[in-house]
Amino acid sequence: MEEDEAITRLSALATPSRLRIVRELADAGPEGLASGVLADRLEVAPNTLSTQLLLLSNARLVRGRRSGRSIIYTLKEDALAELKAWVGGLSPQHSDTALKNAS
Repeated sequence: MEEDEAITRLSALATPSRLRIVRELADAGPEGLASGVLADRLEVAPNTLSTQLLLLSNARLVRGRRSGRSIIYTLKEDALAELKAWVGGLSPQHSDTALKNAS
């Protein structure tokens, strides 16, 4: 993963509301959640949720698919795994690798 992509993903996760969304979607598993259900669970206005989901989608952390009149959102677990690996590469024993990949 490139450093710019990691920064985008980390930035997307850097608010309590977006982190709560990611946690809810992680708990929902591969079936995902409709945006209306997600808004109800998080007790947020649908337009506020849409803004947060757009940021997470642009960071490639979630994906939405249309199902009838609803949009079902799922967590892109592979994107989180890539981010986890990138962050893990920042530890002292992996710093040479992380610096090479960041260049």
